[in-house]
Amino acid sequence: MSSELKNTNINKRVIFAASTVSASGAAIFLIMPLLIGVAIDELGFLNEQAGFMTSSYFAGYLLICISAVFWMQRSQWRYVSIFAYSLLISGLLLSIVTKIYTLILIAFFISGCGGGILFGLCLCILAETDDPDRYFGVKLTAEQALAVILFLILPQYVIKSWGYTGLVVCLSLVFLFLASFIVWIPNQGTMRKSQQLDDGKTHSSLPVWLGLLYLMIFMGGLSGVWAFVERMANNNGISAVNIGQALSFGLVGGGIGAFAAAVNGDKFGRTIPLILSLILLSIVLLILNTNFTSLMFALIIFIFTGLWNYSLAYQMGIVAILDASGQLTVLMSSSLALGAMIGPLIAGLIITDQSFLYVLLLAFLCIFTTTIAFIKLNKTATSPI
Repeated sequence: MSSELKNTNINKRVIFAASTVSASGAAIFLIMPLLIGVAIDELGFLNEQAGFMTSSYFAGYLLICISAVFWMQRSQWRYVSIFAYSLLISGLLLSIVTKIYTLILIAFFISGCGGGILFGLCLCILAETDDPDRYFGVKLTAEQALAVILFLILPQYVIKSWGYTGLVVCLSLVFLFLASFIVWIPNQGTMRKSQQLDDGKTHSSLPVWLGLLYLMIFMGGLSGVWAFVERMANNNGISAVNIGQALSFGLVGGGIGAFAAAVNGDKFGRTIPLILSLILLSIVLLILNTNFTSLMFALIIFIFTGLWNYSLAYQMGIVAILDASGQLTVLMSSSLALGAMIGPLIAGLIITDQSFLYVLLLAFLCIFTTTIAFIKLNKTATSPI
């Protein structure tokens, strides 16, 4: 499969800009452990309330992502980007002017709408390439790079001194800076693969919908773990600063995993990467149920995020290739958002006496079933490996 960009209007600057836009949309999810930790420690939220707070963000995220299939390809992307950043930042700032729980949920819902637009826009742009595995890997690498920077800065230099308010203000300034790259976003794209529909064949959308379902389940299982991984470390007596440093180092693994997918593309197929990720992720989940030190925690997160992104790039690639029309690809953001919304919510409900065993077991079931399903689904792809 060629690695050339199918839409000649999409160059390396556009890929970079799209990736920074995606990183902005994914940032809240990636720093979720810090967000939940601060909400519990400073705002006095219970586990369930913290879970609902992040779920509220992804409710807005999901609402926008579902609707995007009807308007994203027809919109002026630069204006859409400006509007999305406005929602993302204003919602965050609104959450620091009130201590009323309901209003905080509404504020995160507004931010989620902005994040959903940004993430969906990136998917639309990258869907117009001929090697989605590679460019989804680039996107994921940018997301991890931003998360690493935030984890290095926020715990020690921001949260420690200014708490939740400082965290929100810092995030808003970062998003404001990233919004400057909107100038490289094209005004509007083209409908990818539209010419493929003229080959006289009937293209069933069922495999695409199944792929979207599998993405949701996979994301839900792992996001439930990710949301409370800071609490797992806290229960092991690891300090907040050390947790932040460990998460920052661990997310480097996420960047490496995404970069590996970007470099390799479909060179080694998709079955081997998916099986390898399943085996090693299962081991990581097992270790998270034991007592661990700061160093071990950092290594666990390094492997966890690396395999998560490595596997996710290939899963998204399978869905993109199955989508002959290119119109359903944007719904990948909906699937990921729904999983990210449901995962922390369920996890917060099944934690018992500060035991995370059921959360880890649920995550294993999710990654096991979806990996097998994706391997089978890959065989039906229009460009089989």
